[in-house]
Amino acid sequence: MSNRRHPRHLEAICRDVPCRLLLSRARTHGIHLDDIGLRGLVLDPRVGIHVTVLFATRREGSETALMTVTPNALAHIAAYGESFTARRGLRLRYVLHGRVPYDALPGLRRTYEFHRADGRERRSFENRFLPLLSWHGKSRIHAGRLPALLKYFLKVTRADRHERDDELLGHVRDAIACGDSQWVMDKRLLAAALRGGPSQRGERPVVPHV
Repeated sequence: MSNRRHPRHLEAICRDVPCRLLLSRARTHGIHLDDIGLRGLVLDPRVGIHVTVLFATRREGSETALMTVTPNALAHIAAYGESFTARRGLRLRYVLHGRVPYDALPGLRRTYEFHRADGRERRSFENRFLPLLSWHGKSRIHAGRLPALLKYFLKVTRADRHERDDELLGHVRDAIACGDSQWVMDKRLLAAALRGGPSQRGERPVVPHV
């Protein structure tokens, strides 16, 4: 197990759960709840992504889905989300991550060109490496670090293979099963994980966690 700090503030929020669950906010966007006596409130649209993940989980024939969330989002899930994190045999689980500056990625165009990064490498850097790094560090990734992180990523993924990838992937799976993210900073393990199934559609994957 990794030596991560216990999230006591989240436990405190969980102990202060209201008797009546209200997935609604006083905002203008969402499904209005006037007809059920909640005048002026609407169904919080942010719950839609969690419901959608559960739907996709059932469609794929799985029982457990996993998502990465920020500490602020997890605080609200802990207090109000019980009704949509477990439903009819399905389980939605979460793991904390930091913030990735996706809005700054267009500014990397010249850096990509300088390093001759192809489309596959760009997608893997943006959609796989950066989320893994934010999962490991739990803190915000500043936009100014992106060029150096891209250089490190390319150095790792372009290095020659010295061991069989399936053996290294076994070590990655063992670490993930223990909830340990330290493997992300191991160049050999990171390279094996990124080669294990590169993203081809541009989606931002969910970080596995048990």
